[in-house]
Amino acid sequence: MYFSIVLLRIFIWSKFKILLKIFIKSESKNFPIEFLI
Repeated sequence: MYFSIVLLRIFIWSKFKILLKIFIKSESKNFPIEFLI
C-alpha cells in the first residue's frame, strides 16, 4: 500500500514538472495552457 502511494507521488510530481516546463516554454509564445491540460 505504502509503496503504491510513493509511486503515485513520483508519477504526479514528474508529470507536474513536465507541465511546468511546457508552461515556461509556451509562455513566451503566449500558447494557451488550457489546451495542454
